[in-house]
Amino acid sequence: QFIQAKDGDKLLNCELLVVDEAAAIPLVMVKELMGSYLTIISSTINGYEGTGRSLSLKLFAGLRKSKQGSPFLELSLNQPIRYGDGDHVEQWLNRLLCLDCPVIPISSGAPHPSNCHLYYVNRDTLFSHHTQSEAFLHRLMSLFVSSHYKNSPNDLQMMSDAPAHHLYVLLGPS
Repeated sequence: QFIQAKDGDKLLNCELLVVDEAAAIPLVMVKELMGSYLTIISSTINGYEGTGRSLSLKLFAGLRKSKQGSPFLELSLNQPIRYGDGDHVEQWLNRLLCLDCPVIPISSGAPHPSNCHLYYVNRDTLFSHHTQSEAFLHRLMSLFVSSHYKNSPNDLQMMSDAPAHHLYVLLGPS
């Protein structure tokens, strides 16, 4: 039986719950849906249908560490469904739209803001097709995808030319 995520109170006699594209649902609501019943959660992380890594970084990390409740089993689908494995069009789209950004490990702790410098990022430079600019753009998109619960290629478009949006980075001492 299909139910809306907001109707989680209807799960009283549930034996199995399947949550598809869970990253599109606020994390608090996903946690509230989980109970003593078997729960299967799916989410697309990469690609143009990806919704970000918040689910895997926050919810799954907590479930991995948890000693309470049901055992946690994590499976990953690495072979594409829409395209053939190694498809050149998919690879091109992923590079063009920064959809294949790797997770950049975040070191523990952060410098105090007074030890950091705030920089304005010039869009023309960021999207200049220069090797260093593209590497920086991919790092920015990786950070954005890792920290936001829902992403789309529109985010890249907004970053590139939305007149009301400006991009700043706060960098600590190197």
